[in-house]
Amino acid sequence: MEKKNHAWFWVCEIDRMPGIWEKWLERGVASIGWRPDEENSSFRKAVNRMTEMEAGDTIVSYLMNGLIGGIGRYTGRTQLEHDRTTSLFPETGAHGRFAFVEWNIHHPPGYLAVPDGVKTPGIGVTIKRIGEDDFDLIEQAFHSQDMWYPFPDSDCLVKNEKKDLHPLVLKNLQKLGLTLYRQDKEFEYPAPPIGRIDILAKDADGIPVVIEMKTHEVGDDVVGQILRYMSWARHKLEPKPERVRGMIIAGIFTPFTGYATRDLQDISLYKYEAREGGITFTEVKKPRL
Repeated sequence: MEKKNHAWFWVCEIDRMPGIWEKWLERGVASIGWRPDEENSSFRKAVNRMTEMEAGDTIVSYLMNGLIGGIGRYTGRTQLEHDRTTSLFPETGAHGRFAFVEWNIHHPPGYLAVPDGVKTPGIGVTIKRIGEDDFDLIEQAFHSQDMWYPFPDSDCLVKNEKKDLHPLVLKNLQKLGLTLYRQDKEFEYPAPPIGRIDILAKDADGIPVVIEMKTHEVGDDVVGQILRYMSWARHKLEPKPERVRGMIIAGIFTPFTGYATRDLQDISLYKYEAREGGITFTEVKKPRL
């Protein structure tokens, strides 16, 4: 019987090490981050997983928060001895051990959402073997153009939602064709008893628009959140509106957000980019089914 190669999740810490995924692609590697003075039980487990791999095994870069960056083939070559001069971050010596990977780069740099039900690496796990059924789901998603979204420029994402993003959006509502629903209620419009609406606006026809904002990535959980507020607005605003629209503004949309809103014509998705005190909005196309 022919021996099958294995597939492995390899965590790529884009939240802690900005630019690391780009370095993996450029150098053709997947790395572990510990410096010699930081080695612990998690480090030893990661090294053990590296030694279990065989040439031809599949590496799936896991970018945290349910996102995948790409898939590659392990060449069989590793650098297990730490070398600061060849580390990915020579200024700190981090990520000085790595395996050499031939990454599939037929897609532009971007990400896809981990399919529902796939078991991802837990806290403290760097490398995790992927079951056959889980990898089948990942591979199908990988080859679907609708599941890929481009990476935003991290320099264009604000850090704090209420302090940074809310004022920027409020100041630039006209770019979205909107004005405030009530001039005396700028942020966090009260919607008792379910919470507060980030911004309640209205369009040129006077239709109320519920705006929900996130600084970074959003999945389909935000859809339930905005539907609650839209329902509240439809029943509680006076005079009662015949129609309420919803608008989700975020830096990164997973494909699941698009699928979840595909048949909800009154909910639109906008990706933002903040530069030099200004902000631009781009409507996100929803995937085909």
